[in-house]
Amino acid sequence: MKDKYRTNDRLLEELPEFHYRTNESEKSGTKRKEAEEKLWENEERFKNFFKNNPEYCYMISPEGLILDVNNVALKALGYKKEELVGKSMNMVYAPESLSKMRENFTKWKKTGELKDEEMVIITKHGNSHVVLLSATALQDKDGKLLSSVSVHKDITKRKLAEEELREKEEFNFALFQHNPGQTIAVDQEGRVVKTNMAKRKSGDRVPNIGDVMYKDYAGRHEIDMYSELMECIKSAKTKTFPELKYNDKFLNISIASFPKGAIITSQDITEQKRAEKEKERLQAQLIQSEKMAGIGTMASGIAHEFNNLLHIMRGHAEFAQSTKKTKDVEEALDVVLKTSDEVAKIVGNLLTFAREAPSKKERETVDINESIEGVLSLMEEHLRKQNIEIVRKYGKTPRIEMNKGEMQQVFLNIVNNARDSMLPKGGKLEIETKRLNGNIEVSISDTGKGIEKENLGKLFEPFYTTKRTEGENSEFPGTGLGLSVSYGIVKRHGGTIEVKSKMNKGTTFIVKLPLKKQRRKSLHNNK
Repeated sequence: MKDKYRTNDRLLEELPEFHYRTNESEKSGTKRKEAEEKLWENEERFKNFFKNNPEYCYMISPEGLILDVNNVALKALGYKKEELVGKSMNMVYAPESLSKMRENFTKWKKTGELKDEEMVIITKHGNSHVVLLSATALQDKDGKLLSSVSVHKDITKRKLAEEELREKEEFNFALFQHNPGQTIAVDQEGRVVKTNMAKRKSGDRVPNIGDVMYKDYAGRHEIDMYSELMECIKSAKTKTFPELKYNDKFLNISIASFPKGAIITSQDITEQKRAEKEKERLQAQLIQSEKMAGIGTMASGIAHEFNNLLHIMRGHAEFAQSTKKTKDVEEALDVVLKTSDEVAKIVGNLLTFAREAPSKKERETVDINESIEGVLSLMEEHLRKQNIEIVRKYGKTPRIEMNKGEMQQVFLNIVNNARDSMLPKGGKLEIETKRLNGNIEVSISDTGKGIEKENLGKLFEPFYTTKRTEGENSEFPGTGLGLSVSYGIVKRHGGTIEVKSKMNKGTTFIVKLPLKKQRRKSLHNNK
């Protein structure tokens, strides 16, 4: 196509020469026949150029009227030849180009040519095309202006592509500049090309244009990232580094490559890290507070158990003192020892709950059934006296890594809520454990009065409780923290806690704790 454009331009330049040669032949007295042949040859060449040119071609009179138009132009404009011939050239120009067209027409009359003037033409159906106008004058042997050969090179697609590219560049520039993250663009060698407003207004040190990232700026003693940057650029990959220490800050850094370099975006997550630590601290306080509330709930029941056990111990001890060391005495002393063991067990469980919550590093592999049984051993006698039957459906489950004290607190909270929902009539407390879909699933169900549907979504909100309005069925007022704390504990273990309830039928809490794939084989119970 470029060759065609060169040919068109060359022919436009040669058109006046055609007439000049013909006129000179006539002036020099060359034989008429030779002159006619030359004229015919030039005219044929011109006609061929005009007719077969892939661009829009027009013959324009000195008055600005259309004398002829080629088929390519007719097809593009949507006109028939008779609709244009004899009409003003204004007819094909868009309103916004009319003023420039008049200026170009005057210029053409003075200079005899026009070259690549950008204009807008309009079709019969109102569609616009952007063209480059070139024109040359044809004169007779006396130099009188006969007409103009005008050519429109349609550059609409090119202009649209340029406009689309410009819009994309402006859009990308706006995204870059207004990105809330501090952003730096580098070339293929890692040299800084530009920085965005967030970076410049951050108050931090800003790299100079041309600095090599992570060498000249933020060197390896600050952030050792140069090799990572170059790897991203060479492999055309994107990488994210969610937590990097930079001086006294924590940064989230992403490197996104593009053909000529990479975009480095950093977000200061220092405050987020501080907030997370503060949240963990407050959560630990809540857990400990709730533990103490749970222990208070059990206090009366434990005291009762202690009294019963101590009465037994005292009675048998008194009996041993008042008799000779006979077989009966030996048996009595055996009972004293066994009873002491029971007391020690209860005290041990109590101390487990009262201890400060251990960290994640203190997690251990435990039997979930034994952990639940440890909770029930503290409450079973008390529940029995409240006419609450405990049904155990322990499945064959693998050992699981968890924070034993925290998870026992979860089960204690749920059991306490279940007990309160069944008072004063009593009912059935059913606890089922099983392995399902890569999880250990613990279901704790009661036959209490249930929870209203509109309240289910609020159960895990801090300080939400129904016990303040249902005091007649609860031994202790609710703090509204038990289930929210439990939710946080289970979530930290990577699990979920769900609740299902029907009014006057009962409630089921389902705790799902994930098994770690890499430990499933080694953590199974001995079979």
